[in-house]
Amino acid sequence: MKTHYQTFTLSLAIFSMFFGAGNAIFPIILGATSQIQIGWAFIGLFITAIGGPLLGLLGATLFHGRCIEFFNRAGKIPGALLIFVSLALLGPFAVIPRCVTVAYVAFEPILPSTPSCRSSIYV
Repeated sequence: MKTHYQTFTLSLAIFSMFFGAGNAIFPIILGATSQIQIGWAFIGLFITAIGGPLLGLLGATLFHGRCIEFFNRAGKIPGALLIFVSLALLGPFAVIPRCVTVAYVAFEPILPSTPSCRSSIYV
């Protein structure tokens, strides 16, 4: 039988997974910079900020947190390759761009002359 403490802890963990600090700042900057392409920006944000964690939560729930068992359903070597490719793609396409954007937005008010990659693209 689950206690209220366990339910609260689980709810807090799920909330934290879906709404981190990057999800408070990144969507605002994304909306401001995407301008006319707001629909595509929303779709991309929805996939990365909600779809990814939701699929991860679903997979972890179905396999009781045993990710090796989950990926090894494809076979031992393909499973290991899927884990490697998933982790290798996570950094450059999801984590690093969001971290850079959040850090830039946090420091820009303090140091307004801080250069960004964005400014060099539009020159």
